[in-house]
Amino acid sequence: MVEERIEVAKRRVLTGTVRVGTRTETVEEIAEADLDRYRVEVTRVPVGRVVEEAPSARAEGDITIIPVVEERLVLVKQLFLVEEVHVRHVFEREVVRAPVTLRRQHAVVERLVAEGGTDARRASEDDGLLARSSD
Repeated sequence: MVEERIEVAKRRVLTGTVRVGTRTETVEEIAEADLDRYRVEVTRVPVGRVVEEAPSARAEGDITIIPVVEERLVLVKQLFLVEEVHVRHVFEREVVRAPVTLRRQHAVVERLVAEGGTDARRASEDDGLLARSSD
């Protein structure tokens, strides 16, 4: 008696390769930032009056007042308030603009067919989808 048998095998066949790369482009843009500056203004205010004891420094709003006294010899020693130094705290904000270079990368995908030709599959820069040609 004769019997037929079937034997099934599979093998790999190279039909093409895919090459993926990136492309970097630069874009000039304007960077903007708020810069804060803190400075003080000093004003000397003459007072010219006799005081019993040295006044302490004090703050009135955004002004710090520092009393300046001296001893004067009259018939008696007494404190004489010569002046007050007013220190005003001023806050300023300035907008600064400077050009900066930004880099952006795009993926480029090429499918190479086995015969060495190039398939038309490339990453679309507009919508990120692959455009496919007929296989």
